[in-house]
Amino acid sequence: PLPVKCTIEERKGKKHAKLHFACQGRGEHCLYKVKFYTMKTRHPRTWIHLMFLALQSRSSSALSTRDAGVSSLKNCWEIIKCEEKTFSTLVTGAFPPAKDQDSIIHELSAHRFFDVFEYNAPFLQWGCFLCNHPERASTFIQEEEPVIEGQLKEKSGGKWKIFKKWKSRYFT
Repeated sequence: PLPVKCTIEERKGKKHAKLHFACQGRGEHCLYKVKFYTMKTRHPRTWIHLMFLALQSRSSSALSTRDAGVSSLKNCWEIIKCEEKTFSTLVTGAFPPAKDQDSIIHELSAHRFFDVFEYNAPFLQWGCFLCNHPERASTFIQEEEPVIEGQLKEKSGGKWKIFKKWKSRYFT
């Protein structure tokens, strides 16, 4: 699967690459119709290289650094600066080796990506669980009924521990 976009997040002086994945199915009950599935990566070099190769494969002519997708990837690479390579050296280098490909697949598994998305071979796309299996959505999503309901216990009271009480709250 290829991310839709890559962003850089800075926290406590450290910069992390954040990948955003979208469901390509976009069905009626799609889990990611409005928002993205996001995850931080420890392998930004490999992801940026693969995203560039995907852009290149979809383009009918040679890519320029002025193209929106390429300039976005270039900005991500220059901000993160995880290696001393330039962006052009990265994208003109050899295809990522099997070791790097295995590491990103392991990373996706660790972030439970494959629990949410699966490849739909007949449609040649990555879709969320509900887009690939819409018949299963009808068993728990029914009209005018809440999807999840129950009771939640929470402590309430003043700032003194001895005065706090448990109280149940109903939610839907």
